[in-house]
Amino acid sequence: MPTIAVIAPGAMGSAVGARLAGHGARVLTSLDGIDANAVSPETVGRIAAIVASAGAPFLDGAILGLPPQPGAKGPRVYVSGAETAPALVLRDLGLDLRVCPGDIGAASSLKMSYAGLNKGLTALAALVIGAAARAGAGAALLAELAENEPALLARFARGLPDMAPKACRWAPEMEEIAGFLGPDAAGRQVFSGYAALYRRLAAEDGADEIAALMRFAAAAAER
Repeated sequence: MPTIAVIAPGAMGSAVGARLAGHGARVLTSLDGIDANAVSPETVGRIAAIVASAGAPFLDGAILGLPPQPGAKGPRVYVSGAETAPALVLRDLGLDLRVCPGDIGAASSLKMSYAGLNKGLTALAALVIGAAARAGAGAALLAELAENEPALLARFARGLPDMAPKACRWAPEMEEIAGFLGPDAAGRQVFSGYAALYRRLAAEDGADEIAALMRFAAAAAER
């Protein structure tokens, strides 16, 4: 019976732990105030150095997709590094494990890119939909999206409610993506702004803004 430690058993970690346990693994964790989030390749490099100093092997990993559900295959778990073969046992324990070509940092680069598009688009939607609501154009924007961008509207109907309880966690992830963009000053500015947005939405003062976004999402879901 393999023993696996899951750090930060939140929505994703607890579901992954349940999937592993359901396939015969012994799963250990700590419930004492731990949280984990996506980090940039630079941050992963610093973590790898700490682990290496203890003499332990290290792989870069990234999870793409929603927490696993009974009967479903996902999410996708990508690993990169010099020796990925030992991680392949996770395939026998119910995880959709995939090898990302490259060394330490490759899997995290994929995560930064995917999250930048996915959560960055949600941030852009929150900014523009909020501005439209304040200007009295929210209903008109909803109607226009329903007529000409129905797939985008459906995405916002799902994505905005999903974002609301996670904004506090997404803010530091946006900062990591800003760091991932490196010398691209405009890109760093964009994602630093998204980080500020998510911090604002997560704060007590952001309640009215969140409420307006939820009203838009509810109306979009009815279309």
